[in-house]
Amino acid sequence: MGQVLHGSATTTEAVRRAIRTIEYSMGAHVVVQLLTRQPERFLTAILGGVSGRCDWSAEDQRRVDVEAAETDEGVLCSQFLRLRPSGSPPPGG
Repeated sequence: MGQVLHGSATTTEAVRRAIRTIEYSMGAHVVVQLLTRQPERFLTAILGGVSGRCDWSAEDQRRVDVEAAETDEGVLCSQFLRLRPSGSPPPGG
């Protein structure tokens, strides 16, 4: 069994050599991007809590760009509205 690293030690070690990693949610998104750009940095990668981006459309990209810009500003309005239960009234309604 290899050495288990956490936090900033993981990112430092990832720069030095190929690694085995298990990531979830946001960490999985980050590793997926790295896997597509620099696969030689990974021996294995186990990803959870994230789905693939098959058949990504221009509308999907527009939505993500809007939500990312809102997140940068500390606002989650578009994401909140998109993820609220169907049939529920809009906020303030």
